[in-house]
Amino acid sequence: MIKHCLVSVLSLAVLLFASNGLNAQEGTSVKNINGGIIRYEHVKYYNWDSYQTGNNPRMKQMLADQPASGMKGKVLYFTKDESLFATDPQWPGEPPSRLTQGLLLRMSVQKPPVPSIIESYINFEKESRTDLVELMTRRFRVEQKLENPGWKPGTEQKKILGYVCMNASLQKDEKTIVAWYTTELPYSIGPENYRGLPGAILAVEIDGRNTFLATSVELETPAEELIQKPSEGKKMSRKEFDKLLAQKVKEFKEDQGKEGTSRRDSNN
Repeated sequence: MIKHCLVSVLSLAVLLFASNGLNAQEGTSVKNINGGIIRYEHVKYYNWDSYQTGNNPRMKQMLADQPASGMKGKVLYFTKDESLFATDPQWPGEPPSRLTQGLLLRMSVQKPPVPSIIESYINFEKESRTDLVELMTRRFRVEQKLENPGWKPGTEQKKILGYVCMNASLQKDEKTIVAWYTTELPYSIGPENYRGLPGAILAVEIDGRNTFLATSVELETPAEELIQKPSEGKKMSRKEFDKLLAQKVKEFKEDQGKEGTSRRDSNN
């Protein structure tokens, strides 16, 4: 009998954890929280070791003098109906130096194209997401249905900005992603495309390194004009965009192969 009860409790917990879309706790908390603004620091790590220097000592020294990472300000506006993740216009920090930005641009040209999310909009009622994505200087408006990322619940807890947070993890693109979320903010939201937990995600770690960290939480409903569905860029479904990305990566690899063959022929 006891064993049967324990199995029932565990099954119920798993169902609650895996629930998709907007989640809310019972009680007065969700009634009192109609919306808010969460600000984050987004840390971007620079992999200068992948920069092709051509055995140039001066270039190697220049890269050695560069910072290991950079930081940006991000903001998440949310209500009971929708949310928008975007660049924080109030972030007090400074962008990377012109030299660092130039080196990062040159390094990106040496690698297969990688899309970056400019804005991410979610409509909870329609269970849909629209991302404004930049790929090779072009912008696309990618639309898709909300999906459960498949988080695995952890057992650790810690406080972030006074909120008790629990951890959950998943494997994606050969990376280990750990999210810290709080049910004290009972909305299935988070930075960028990290969501799907029974509470707001206040921090994200990738392969053990901090990537997103909440710096403030304001529990006031944001102005209507702050949460707008992206309208810029060519509209595409997720399937169409993934197909386009795969084609661009294929073209990049083919071009790199041709350049390698050309260099070998010129050295012979």
